Amino acid sequence: IGTLGVHGDWIWARDVIAALRSERKRDDGVLVFVLDRAGRVIHHPGGPQASATLAPGERPPSQPALLRWADGKDYLTAAAAVPGRGPQTDLGWTVLVRQPAALAL
Repeated sequence: IGTLGVHGDWIWARDVIAALRSERKRDDGVLVFVLDRAGRVIHHPGGPQASATLAPGERPPSQPALLRWADGKDYLTAAAAVPGRGPQTDLGWTVLVRQPAALAL
């Protein structure tokens, strides 16, 4: 019998996202979020401009769509499931990317 403790940190996620997003995309208001299996935001870019939830009743889209977020603004939003290598490693996460509609269109 033993005990196992694990400490996780989102620094790696922020580093990966920063490496994938160009400076221009940051200037264009593109933000990246990670959602859990239930659709709750478990990682967001932070800052006062980053509303961390979709508006009530909104779900991650199956294809890019204009969605209203909790801040009352519309964003072009796209989502992609993060596949596990098998049932035991599938966390059910979704990566969601948004950009203010005025900038995207």
